[in-house]
Amino acid sequence: MTPGDGRSYPAEIACARRDVDRDMLCKRIQVRPLSHMPGFTAKIGIANSRNGPHVVAVEPWANDYTLLPGEELVIIAFGNTAAPWFNVVEWDDTTQVYCEGTNDFKVLQGDTELECGHQRQT
Repeated sequence: MTPGDGRSYPAEIACARRDVDRDMLCKRIQVRPLSHMPGFTAKIGIANSRNGPHVVAVEPWANDYTLLPGEELVIIAFGNTAAPWFNVVEWDDTTQVYCEGTNDFKVLQGDTELECGHQRQT
């Protein structure tokens, strides 16, 4: 019982069962691998209303994203057994967002997923 046997399978199942590079296939058919298909999600928005750059750190992964004045981002956390939640700690130029009860997350700015180190200041 594999994709292509005449039965209808969701794209994420096909992604997990094909004998090709899973990540490459998932990118091509624009779905996330099964490890990113949780039952629960939570999201929090962060906006920079300061006059200078502001760092948003996502914990416990220690990923950092820098917001310029007036910019915003959204953190979406994924949980398998319960809805994730957040603890937020504010510093002078940094917001630390602790994702609790989650196994994965993504950060969006509009419709664009951001990579760790986004706009990092040197």
